[in-house]
Amino acid sequence: MNMRKYSTEVDSRHMMAKLFSVSLGMLFAALLVLAVMPIGNASQTTMGTTNGSMNTIGASCIPPAPVVPGTNSIPPAPVDSGTGSQAPINLGTAGNFAILAKSGITTTGITAIVGDIGVSPIAATAMTGFTLILDSSNQFATSTLVTGKVYAADYAIPTPSYMTTAISDMELAYAEAAGRINPDYLELASGNLGGLTLSPGLYKWTSTVIIPTDLTLLGDSNDVWIFQIAGTLDLGSNAQILLSGGAQAMNVFWQVAGQVSIGTYSVFNGNILAATGISMNTGATLNGRALAQTAVTLIANSINKPNGVPVIPDPDTKAPRVIWTSPKNHAKNVDCDKSIKARFSEAMDPLTITTTSFTLKEGKKAVAGVVSYSGITAVFNPIKDLKRRTTYTATITTEVTDLAGNHMIKNYVWTFTTGSCADYHHCHDNQHHENGRENCGQPHRC
Repeated sequence: MNMRKYSTEVDSRHMMAKLFSVSLGMLFAALLVLAVMPIGNASQTTMGTTNGSMNTIGASCIPPAPVVPGTNSIPPAPVDSGTGSQAPINLGTAGNFAILAKSGITTTGITAIVGDIGVSPIAATAMTGFTLILDSSNQFATSTLVTGKVYAADYAIPTPSYMTTAISDMELAYAEAAGRINPDYLELASGNLGGLTLSPGLYKWTSTVIIPTDLTLLGDSNDVWIFQIAGTLDLGSNAQILLSGGAQAMNVFWQVAGQVSIGTYSVFNGNILAATGISMNTGATLNGRALAQTAVTLIANSINKPNGVPVIPDPDTKAPRVIWTSPKNHAKNVDCDKSIKARFSEAMDPLTITTTSFTLKEGKKAVAGVVSYSGITAVFNPIKDLKRRTTYTATITTEVTDLAGNHMIKNYVWTFTTGSCADYHHCHDNQHHENGRENCGQPHRC
């Protein structure tokens, strides 16, 4: 026997046996780790089934609006994001209509409308499929499809003026809805609202919104929902916008910049304020109003104008007041590094609170400072520390206004006097460094 060959074969078999043994050991170790490793590993990312959302364990991402665990309910708006309580949109005379459009209303099939409909500035011929019968007064028409009156810009006086006002009110209502600020929720669910339950508030999206499955609005009879949609709005076939807890269609407002499409046999609740058109597909129901700045298209639909009208608060005509200051009027021994603050009786228009309307003077000499506003409080921050043992006069002028544009009745003026303070060795301007106070000397008490 060739001993060299035998030795080589033995060595090869020995090496393979060692490799196999090592591999078994590594496999056993890996199985042991998997057996004892906790499922909730902090770096693990899993696709959860609750609400169909992605759950990232240990991640810091925060969704635009939280969802209550175990439900698809959106809780009341966070305190720091918006008011959580909205006043209804003032529809004016546009609220008298179930359907109001500028360029036409068409219907096919057996449509049933409860409430008035109208068009302007276009003529009555832009309403097709209704078989209109002009009243003897020539001021309106009737139709077997409409439980109410039908108006057009070319009917007899005073209808043209009435319709012009209604269209203007519709446009103003759209602008009011679009102009509401500080949304409670922004880009909620990336615009897919199917299966959600929404609390009252102001919602905003910068693109399209879809409702492929049922959406529930949960609130009481006085709660208001305002939806600002910069794209299109699509309600899927057989989907419903449901009202729960006493919520009313008259208090729901959909402001949509793009086309509104209501799917076949779906149910839509609320007032639609559309910058373009509204299309209702076969068998769809609208409990609310279709107010379009172009046309409304119907196919065997049911439209029911709400019996009531939103309760619009009385116009705010009350002048705002300053109700608190810091320092107080005639205060003594005020710190030299003190910020000057004033609190108002209501929310103010921040654009009116400036270094012109909120001033601080040493005698007749103006003190340089920066003015800010948050909540209901304005703050004047002097650029430099105030002089010690010096009397200052703060003034808020009638230039400031509240959110309704009401001015204060008269200037609010108060004075205070600084104390001995900490004695700083003040720098000349040409000695200031980047931080504005560096190397200005150390303070010491007088």
